[in-house]
Amino acid sequence: MNDEDDVSVNRGRHYPVEPQYFEFCEYGCLGDGHRLVWDPMTQTLEIRDREGFKSAKKLPTPTRTQWKAFWFLLDRADVWNWQSKYEDETGICDGGGWRLDASFAGRYIKTGGYNAYPDKHGTNYQPGSPFDILSTAILLLSQGEFPGLDD
Repeated sequence: MNDEDDVSVNRGRHYPVEPQYFEFCEYGCLGDGHRLVWDPMTQTLEIRDREGFKSAKKLPTPTRTQWKAFWFLLDRADVWNWQSKYEDETGICDGGGWRLDASFAGRYIKTGGYNAYPDKHGTNYQPGSPFDILSTAILLLSQGEFPGLDD
């Protein structure tokens, strides 16, 4: 069986995989940026402008397998234990920022940074680092459509 099989047959064996709340935002120093937002009421994943109002693109609804892989990667990156804020200590004013706000299965995280990441490598994050894993999870969930993140 796969994700597209009749849900009425599988309902009793499934546990919830969708978040209670999810939003990821990336932005630049000039105010540009995007948000990836899950709307639990309509069960839609959208890319919105930085302010979160204008929908730039509605994405296909993630499958159970995509959500499960997403949460697995967030667990692997240990996002539930990240600090609430990461700050650049070099004083660089330009660059970019990010924010993650998610609630799933009784866990909640609200974290972000500007030119700083949880892996403590200054203004750059390293391949395989916790933020790289988060970026990969975002790209997988958005099917590669979320702008601003590198693969």
